[in-house]
Amino acid sequence: MRGGARPGSGRKKRMQEEELIERLSPYESLFFDALEAKLKEKDTKIMDLYAKYYFGEQVKKIESKIEGSISGLTVEVINGLKNDEAKNSDIEGL
Repeated sequence: MRGGARPGSGRKKRMQEEELIERLSPYESLFFDALEAKLKEKDTKIMDLYAKYYFGEQVKKIESKIEGSISGLTVEVINGLKNDEAKNSDIEGL
């Protein structure tokens, strides 16, 4: 059963992240050379990854339908009119 804190789980501490970046920085030029070579080969996985980081991921549209009922709900229309003015206006039917 999973749950709760586990050793080694969670976000790395800022000092650990900086240490990892420092260890990997000598390989930066090698990484970009390999990335460039794969892009020139038109490797679709690399092109997709590069595009997601460069342009950002597409906005995902999520539609949801919520059904149910609420009993005892009071709706108050706030329109800036005094009570007497609101009763005589077109909003009264709402």
